[in-house]
Order: sequence, then C-alpha cells, then structure tokens
Amino acid sequence: MARGGVLTFLLMLALMVAGTQRAAAKSKPRVQRVYIFGFSASFTDSLACITPVQQLDSAWVDPSHGMLMDRALYSLQLQYHVESAYGVSNNTCAVFFAKSQRKAERQWNKLRRRYSKDQNVKFRELNASDFSFKAENYEENAPVEVNE
Repeated sequence: MARGGVLTFLLMLALMVAGTQRAAAKSKPRVQRVYIFGFSASFTDSLACITPVQQLDSAWVDPSHGMLMDRALYSLQLQYHVESAYGVSNNTCAVFFAKSQRKAERQWNKLRRRYSKDQNVKFRELNASDFSFKAENYEENAPVEVNE
C-alpha cells in the first residue's frame, strides 16, 4: 500500500473510532415529553381496554434508538388497573408512544377502530379520570459487584 493510502486508511479509522465514542456518549437516556396510551386485551374474557392519549412530560427516552425506557413498567401500571377495576386476570397490556401528539392520536385511532368493530370483544375506552400513567424513575442498570 502506498504511503498516501496508509494515511488515508488511518485517518478514516480514527474518524470511525471518534464517531463511535461520540455516539456512545450521546446514547444516555434523557428526560423528554412523549404522548402515550395503553391497550389491554384479555383473550379469556374477550375484554379490551384502551386509555386516552396522555402527555407525559418526564419520560426517559433512549436517544440512540428513540425508545421509551422501562416500557414494561408502564404496561404493568395499566395491567394492575385493569385487574383491580374489572377483575380480569391474565390480561396482556401494551404501551404505545410517540414524540408528537398527532402521531400518537393516529396510532390510537387505528387501534380503536380495529377493536371497536369486533362484535365478539367487549371494548372499553378508559377515561383520563379513571386511569393515567405515572412517570417512572429510570435508573441505569449498572453491574453490581458482589463480595462473598
């Protein structure tokens, strides 16, 4: 390889390493406003519930992937509510979110239309006064050293 080719290769390698380190530094989750709604379905009782779109000002979002952190905890909030309010066990819950209210409302409308048409499903729209998501406190999972 000629001297110019080696220098070009080394320069490109240095830029790639710097870009990787920069991306890793940016990937720390940060607090952001999101619009969120939840959906619950119980396949044994044929009950489906949907929450209204809610604004959550202090949600933790991973900027490298744009994903809501601790989504399972938000699903559990809805699951506990549906179990206590309707006596339904073994319901499956999902959380949907978007950074814009318009996009979240489009997702909400699509899901609502799909399940409200089904005559075999008891479909319930929850009110914001009945249920609202609470922001979760994100804690980064760091490896813990155990001394025995």
